[in-house]
Amino acid sequence: LDALGASYADDSDGTESHESEKNAAGGKDDTVPAVPSFEAFFGAASDVLYYHPEVKMDYVPFLRKCVGSPEALQKFFERLFFSTVTETLSELTLTEETRPFTRIRSLIYQKEKDGPVYRRPKERPRIPVKVLPMDCFLVASQSESPRTWVSGLAQRVKELGGEHFVTCAQMAYQIQVKQLLADPKHADEDGDYFEAWLRECHPRIYEDIDVSDPAELLKNTVPSESTPKRKHKLGEIRIPNVQEAFEELMQFDPEERRSSRRERVMANILVDVYMLCIVDVALALLTAEAILRTQKGPAVIVVYAGADHIRKQVKF
Repeated sequence: LDALGASYADDSDGTESHESEKNAAGGKDDTVPAVPSFEAFFGAASDVLYYHPEVKMDYVPFLRKCVGSPEALQKFFERLFFSTVTETLSELTLTEETRPFTRIRSLIYQKEKDGPVYRRPKERPRIPVKVLPMDCFLVASQSESPRTWVSGLAQRVKELGGEHFVTCAQMAYQIQVKQLLADPKHADEDGDYFEAWLRECHPRIYEDIDVSDPAELLKNTVPSESTPKRKHKLGEIRIPNVQEAFEELMQFDPEERRSSRRERVMANILVDVYMLCIVDVALALLTAEAILRTQKGPAVIVVYAGADHIRKQVKF
């Protein structure tokens, strides 16, 4: 980019320009890269699924080249949140050949195939960490071996005498993840995954129905907005489970073509399931830590979260 003398792109790709970012930050240059972390890298899936579908971001090459199977993905995330970073990275296929595929968003922006090359603004907070952090990353404070924040929290609870509690939390995490990955459409009662699936894979239907309440999309039929007497049969549309998704993703060759919208939304859902469920584990572990640190007398623990997360806390 330096050799090409590439300037920053305008906002035509859904990102703000370099000058716009400076102005929004009160004159400061807010293009300084964010501190790398695993939480930010994988948390980008929810940002794109729920809030910024216009942003191009792609986990497909990473899942295809570095992960390779549902089993490997499960082991990776369980180690990420309950073990050390070193053990976590050992679950991936990381070689000179595969390491470039750990990037989920390019720093290069090219509006047309043979058009000029621009610098993509280092936008924050949309996709703050664009490559898997392997050499430099945030870790839990006071952890002897590098751990993520949740893994460090689990370790503290163990040291306070809550080892059995951590085991139960990990089991609950496995069950919740398994349920969502087996049927992403119906296991997500809020309908967010299915809304994203319709938007990316069935855009004509998506543009012709009311999507203000994603949970309503889980019904078998939904009225058409352009033709009042017509109904779209959404019950016939399904999201592939984790096994089916990986079978499709393993057919992808990043050397030959770009991933499709269908492949990208599948990959985003796979990653987001693990990130969504770990929120409930973190809440349970924080509560356990507060209880275990209480020396004597009653304690009031205030938990503030969305309704779905609170229901899962009560169930746990």
